[in-house]
Amino acid sequence: MRIERLRIIEGIRLRLRKRRLQLIRCLVPRSGSEEAGIRHFRLPALDWMLFGLMAVELDRVECALRFIREDRYGVCRECSGPIVSERLEVNPLTQRCQECHVRHTVASRRDIAQRRYK
Repeated sequence: MRIERLRIIEGIRLRLRKRRLQLIRCLVPRSGSEEAGIRHFRLPALDWMLFGLMAVELDRVECALRFIREDRYGVCRECSGPIVSERLEVNPLTQRCQECHVRHTVASRRDIAQRRYK
């Protein structure tokens, strides 16, 4: 069982490294290109939003890779319990087990609803 989980995590690590390179290529203009110096000033609002989302995803990918290196990957940030391998395979950036994710989502939605109706 432990060997199978390590194999799954190694596969996830390779997927995360590949995604990290893809994000970096999208976010960092190539030096020497004509647009390198001014490209980021001409982005329409939607492109700025996509740029921001990709930057957040890159942070999450790097965090997951760091957790793998530190042997902390697959541990719920709320309850410190294990996150099942199937959940990690579907969403390698997840940081909570299913139970804590549901609890966190319900609490977040409740907070949003309370702020909306005040």
